[in-house]
Amino acid sequence: MIDERIIEQILDRADIVDVISGYVELKKKGVNYAACCPFHKEKTPSFMVNPARGTWHCFGCGKGGNTIGFLMEHETMTFPEAVCALGKRYGITVEDEKLTPEQEQARMKRESMFIINQRCAEHFRQNLLLPTNKTAAEYVKGRWGWSMPKKWELVSPLTNGMICWGSPDHPVCLST
Repeated sequence: MIDERIIEQILDRADIVDVISGYVELKKKGVNYAACCPFHKEKTPSFMVNPARGTWHCFGCGKGGNTIGFLMEHETMTFPEAVCALGKRYGITVEDEKLTPEQEQARMKRESMFIINQRCAEHFRQNLLLPTNKTAAEYVKGRWGWSMPKKWELVSPLTNGMICWGSPDHPVCLST
């Protein structure tokens, strides 16, 4: 278990505007920042970030939280993973907890699922590029309006196995 003092230190040092602006384009609106929500499609910004409180909230879908909660929601991380990622980003050492054999087995299973997911995504991409599957490739292009990537890759170390492509404003992601 992670010490509460470490979590508080991370939340105090983490700039919520800096973290969230790495995923969405925030625009200053008075003392707050606004953007279109990264969790659902919308045309009018309803996603608000309050730097004084260190919180975010979307009035469209009702989701909200702090910096850790944003990473958990956006990157599909567990709480300890989000705390460790923010700790690493802000130079705070997070003590590794001792894992039981069952927890270690679950962690290894999860990591193997990420690898399998990435290999499956690459397999499907290769199949879409075959001339015999031109109809399916055209459907994908027509459905999302983006060209096929040359290779699907993890878009950042914080994606936790998500494979994304498309435009930065509207990525298409395969998650585990």
